[in-house]
Amino acid sequence: MHLCNYSINKFHVDYVKSEDPDAENVGHKWTLSALLRHLRSMGQDTESLMQRIEDIIIKSILATASGIVSGLKQFVKHPDTCFELFGFDILIDDTLKPWLLEVNLTPSLGCDSPLDIRLKSALIADLFTLVGIPAVDPILRSQNLNRAAVNANKKIISYRRVQSAETLPQGKKNTNKSNKNKGLSSEQQRIVASAKAQFERRGGFVRIFPSPKSWELYSQYLNLITGDPMISDQLGLRKLPQHHVNANHNLMLHEQLFPVTNHNIGYIIPEITLDRLSRYERYERALVKGHKQTLDRRNNKENLGIDMHKYKSQVIQLMQEGNKLSPSEARKAFGLYLSYILRKISQPNADPICCDLVMKFLQHSSYNLRTPFLFTLPCNKLSNKDRAAITAKQLSDFLHLYNRETDFYEDTIDRPRTVSNKLFQKFLAAASEQDLDDVLILQTRLYKCTHSFLGKSGFAGILKGANLLGSLPHITSRIYSNVAATEQCRCNNSINR
Repeated sequence: MHLCNYSINKFHVDYVKSEDPDAENVGHKWTLSALLRHLRSMGQDTESLMQRIEDIIIKSILATASGIVSGLKQFVKHPDTCFELFGFDILIDDTLKPWLLEVNLTPSLGCDSPLDIRLKSALIADLFTLVGIPAVDPILRSQNLNRAAVNANKKIISYRRVQSAETLPQGKKNTNKSNKNKGLSSEQQRIVASAKAQFERRGGFVRIFPSPKSWELYSQYLNLITGDPMISDQLGLRKLPQHHVNANHNLMLHEQLFPVTNHNIGYIIPEITLDRLSRYERYERALVKGHKQTLDRRNNKENLGIDMHKYKSQVIQLMQEGNKLSPSEARKAFGLYLSYILRKISQPNADPICCDLVMKFLQHSSYNLRTPFLFTLPCNKLSNKDRAAITAKQLSDFLHLYNRETDFYEDTIDRPRTVSNKLFQKFLAAASEQDLDDVLILQTRLYKCTHSFLGKSGFAGILKGANLLGSLPHITSRIYSNVAATEQCRCNNSINR
């Protein structure tokens, strides 16, 4: 949980980032459960809040049923071939009324803090467990030509993968299973069994539809014959196009999962009732602590520290002998250099002059990306720390696109008269900002151009400033990227791809 827009706020000097993975309510980013516990401690009705949030999610799915159902029926040949994780951005106002901002088809799973790692690793583990992706022994997988190995694989697949999800109490098994499935076809029995199995391995997920309450509210929007959601228009409710569906699986699932045994008591089924009694309490649970395992990398760090000077010396020596950086190597070095600059301007004591240099660089070089990148100059009326936060956000966006485009320059083999890719990777592994600055400055001075890592926005001329950062506005200015200067460069158009 955080205030929008996190992608900008995280670069602000006033942003408080928690470094404690066990603290769910520290800093500007909380877990949902921590927020609910905080609201409950203030006397707020969190159960009503979560009911309204559940309603928003269900209504959103029903409202977009046309595209979802059509896509599923057109492209998904088997229900086990795909799954989707949706990210709902919901704003809660001062009256605890939730408002839907947007729904993300690919919600961010990036981790910027220890709490992110703890939360999202649990989410991914529970997601894969819920979907039912089996854990397969790689040794057995490599021996799939052997019949015994194939049988062993099948046996493994039949197991429920519970190691990555918390163990939850389960209801008593119904001994009259045959009576419950009476009248169901084999396909319907498979669907019911699959739904129950998913419920048992749900981990931290909560099933909100079908449930007794949600079915009572929203079953009227399902087609009685097919069970598909109906969409509304100016003429009222209308059916979605049918694709040879003649069974209402939603109704069948509801009857099997929530059988009406007594109209005065309601819906009775042991495992479902147990979950329903605590469903809103589940939203307020603290994160389960996982197993922490540290990898001993002291030797690696020590070796990198010892060899770093050697790798840098070898790279510089090769460059002075006439070997240049390949476009891939130069872009990787420059991308890493920009990441150091990003950290620098994200610090509380960020130098305004440094931020201005970055802004001028982005203003000149943004048009060079293959993917359109719109740079917006921060308003002069903003404070220095606000301007720094906006600049850092835009540099982060630029760096993301730049690194993605760098992948197109990947070299599979070493080119003639270039620094060995293997050696350069070792250099990059622990290169400091100054190391990268030295190498990129040398590349620029030796070949009188920056085309290898700045493309057409690079210049061919003389560096201005004591370091690369101070020269960025100069070397990306179109004034210095003229044809006459470009003809003097020594890159031999090696950047064209």
